[in-house]
Amino acid sequence: MSRTTSPSLGGTLPGSPAQEAGIDRGTVITSVDGQSVEDADAMRAALSDSTADSVPVGLQNGETITVEREVLVTVAVRDGPIAVNDTITAVNGSQVSTVTGFEDAVESRPVAELTVEGESGTRTVTIPIGTYSLVAPDGALASQTDLSGGDTVIVTSIDGERTADFDDLSAVLDERSPGDTVTVTAHVGGFDGERRTFEVDLGGGDGDAVLGVQVQRGVSGFVLDDFGVDVYPAGSFLTILGGGGGGELGGIERAYFALVLPFAALTLPGISYNFAGFVGPVTNFYTVSGPLGLLGPGVAFLLANLLFWTAWINLIIGQFNCVPTYPLDGGHILRTTTESIVSRLPVSNGRAITSAVTTTISLVMILGLLVMVFGPRLLT
Repeated sequence: MSRTTSPSLGGTLPGSPAQEAGIDRGTVITSVDGQSVEDADAMRAALSDSTADSVPVGLQNGETITVEREVLVTVAVRDGPIAVNDTITAVNGSQVSTVTGFEDAVESRPVAELTVEGESGTRTVTIPIGTYSLVAPDGALASQTDLSGGDTVIVTSIDGERTADFDDLSAVLDERSPGDTVTVTAHVGGFDGERRTFEVDLGGGDGDAVLGVQVQRGVSGFVLDDFGVDVYPAGSFLTILGGGGGGELGGIERAYFALVLPFAALTLPGISYNFAGFVGPVTNFYTVSGPLGLLGPGVAFLLANLLFWTAWINLIIGQFNCVPTYPLDGGHILRTTTESIVSRLPVSNGRAITSAVTTTISLVMILGLLVMVFGPRLLT
């Protein structure tokens, strides 16, 4: 079994251009604006290179869908003037429909007037354009200026170099060293704050310069998207399960990752989907070859799911069986170990001590299990 070599979509963002165009979970994108794309990075690069308001998107089934792009807010800072699912349509009166176009429009504007469409209709907001940050309590800004930890600053430039977003700020700091003196221009107090300038000696260590702020990604704390798709980690899942030629994981690592796959979104960094098996639309992301291909995709996926869940359930049962309480095997191991230790002690009532230790540990384990199951309910 192998995965498709094109971006596989786990879903689309609510209200996004892709959703409006009819793209949904299970879609495999093969081209963007006439350019073939082999993975998610290539798709993003093609979208970034294209300045068209409407972009044709080729799908695995041979269909071509036209996506009408618009600048959608996908993440927004709390209590800001722009909310999630708002759409930015213009900067200082000039229409924008792509993130690249928006970034170009605000590049030379520390303050910009944005036209925003949302649930409350169309409105105009004027905000500083920079890197939205909170002052770190023990950082350079807090220790060398009158700012305090937790104060909001929107950094618009450092030494005259624009810092319109997180990437700009990181690039500027990468060019400097700890101890360098820089001139920081920022709006203090949030979107309605005053513009101020500070002379700051950069902190940091190991050659990495830091300003002493906790940074929110995006432009002025807003993350933007002009397409709106969420890529499914089909390749990562297949590698963990030993398919697709992925041999970089050892046996113990693969066993651990396979164990947590049903909770991957909670346990594995960078993965936003849980793995429920080769079911539903996600089967579009894989192709069956070799001997299993003779059985057909339906039978092959059925067997793959059966093997995965059988192995996973057995791993869980095996772990549970090791819990040191009776009548599980872990309880017998506990008693044998305790007897071995107690027999070396200068005591005459070894059997009673062994029973007391094993019974106490068993009760504690059972009590702990009950607290885990019913504790959250009782606390609420």
